[in-house]
This record gives sequence, structure tokens and C-alpha cells, in this order.
Amino acid sequence: MASWKRHFHKIKRALRPLFYLKRQTYVVRYQVTLKNTSSAVNEMTVVVPVPANHEGQVVASAPRFSPSAERVSTDSAYGNQFAVWRVKLAPGESRLFTQHFTVSVSPIKKVIPENEMRSGYSNRAEMFCVATEHLQVHDAQIVELAKEAAGGVEDVGSILKRLNEFVMQRLEYGNKINGLYSALQAISHVKVDCGGFDSLFAALCIALGVPARIVSGFWAGYEKNEMHAWVEAQLPSGEWVPADPSMEILARQGRTHKYGSLGSIGSDRIVFSVGCDIPLDLAKKVQRVDILQHPFVEATGGAKSFTVETRLETTKA
Repeated sequence: MASWKRHFHKIKRALRPLFYLKRQTYVVRYQVTLKNTSSAVNEMTVVVPVPANHEGQVVASAPRFSPSAERVSTDSAYGNQFAVWRVKLAPGESRLFTQHFTVSVSPIKKVIPENEMRSGYSNRAEMFCVATEHLQVHDAQIVELAKEAAGGVEDVGSILKRLNEFVMQRLEYGNKINGLYSALQAISHVKVDCGGFDSLFAALCIALGVPARIVSGFWAGYEKNEMHAWVEAQLPSGEWVPADPSMEILARQGRTHKYGSLGSIGSDRIVFSVGCDIPLDLAKKVQRVDILQHPFVEATGGAKSFTVETRLETTKA
């Protein structure tokens, strides 16, 4: 009887309408719990990403912060916004930081054209064509892999399809980390999380002259909304095309019911930032972070003097 009930509920879940194929409006609570685990007073700078409008995403209400943020700034490279606090915590003391906002998200589905050539870029997004610490686009191994994967085709649509398949065949999903795997780490580790798939895909694109950027955020609409990252590539027309190779391969393997593929993503995700190796102007110095989705904390006691926990809760409006 118990086995029959489990089978019935599994079928019932599978037959539910897929909410992420329609526009969703979420009321969001982004919560950060910071604790000083050292035996001394700890002075900390806390940085939290602030969502912005993006294709398919409209922030319907300005974020509200508790406690009030010291300032909201914009990074100089990609235009991502972030809130900053400076706090002083006693030994063992914890502090809660929250951000509330409402966001509407629409699914994206695009047909990938096959008549736009690599030579056709007239308004290339140059900031997404450069090498970074995590996108080693000039490395000989990356350049050779890009050429191998593209197979000599010149239209960007075919290039993206070939690179997407190449990355999915080359990598396995696993070994999650809080930060971002670099493209070279993805090649050497093979088993990487979503960020590793994205770094390799973006690096291969850029090595072939196709602008690409990592998109960082969180899943939305689920009981547990974990961090997630995917990638976008720019066509010669200027249009950005999403890709989510880690989710696409997991779906093919029957390991997820979430949705993401070349040209298509669902409304079950919220964008917090684009790009990688993002420069944050923190008063006295610029600090680069690999991606901006989880909070960044700098403490006088060092990286091991605190713990930080992040939780994102969504309620459908």
C-alpha cells in the first residue's frame, strides 16, 4: 500500500502544470545571518547583491533593507548593484540582514538563428569579450578546445549549439562550491557544479569572438531556493541568448524537473548579477569577487573568524 501511494504521488507531481512556463510574481525575502566566531571584537563589511531589471525580469518594488544599508553602489565593470553595511560584532554575536522586494519573472524562449556570422558584429559588448581570472580565454588549451568544438562553422547560432553540446559531453555535474570554478578548473576537474559548466561555455564563446557572460542568481518558487548560475551569449544582432548547460544535461539524464536549455529558461529563477570577477568599491580598496549572488564579507579577524548563512524565501503574489 505504501509503495502504491508513493507511486501515485509521483505521478500526481509529474502531471502538475509547470509553473515556470508562465510569468510569475514573487515576493522575496533575502536573509543573511552573520556570526562572529572569533574570541575578539570583529569589524566587518557586508555586501549583499541587489536585483535589477533584466530581460524577462522586472523588479516591481524597490528593495527594503533591515537594518538600513549604509549605501547602495554599482560596480564599475558590469553595472551590478550591491548594498553595503559596516558592523562591529562582539565575540559570539550574530546579526541578521534582510532584503525584501517584489519581482516579476517571465520565461524566455528564443529561436537560435543560423544566418548571423562571426564577422557580423557591429555593436559587440566588449566588457564581455575580455579574459578574467575565471575565464582564461587566451589560454592555449581553451583556444584549441573552442576551435575543436566549433568545427570550423562561422554562423554564431551553429557555434553556440556546438559549444553547448561540447560542454555537456565534456563535463559531469557535481562537487558544488560556494564560489565559481574557472574554465581551466572545469576542464581539469570534469565533475563541477553549474558555475563550472558556465565558465567553460563562456570562455569557449569568447575565445571564438562571441561575447558571453555568466548570470548569477537563485532558484525561485520552490520550498528551498538554492543558488544557481547560467550563461548568456550575444548574437551579432545584439540580442542575448540564454543557455543553461548544467540543467539541460541533468534533465536529459532524468535527474531534475527544472528547466533550462540553449535559448530557453523558465520563470523559476531570479537574476542578481551578470559577469564574473566583479569589482566592488569598498571605500579604501576595490575587492574583486568571482560572482555576486551570495553575500561577500570582509572581516578584520580574517576569513575564518565568522560564519555566514544565506536564505532566499519566495511567496507567489
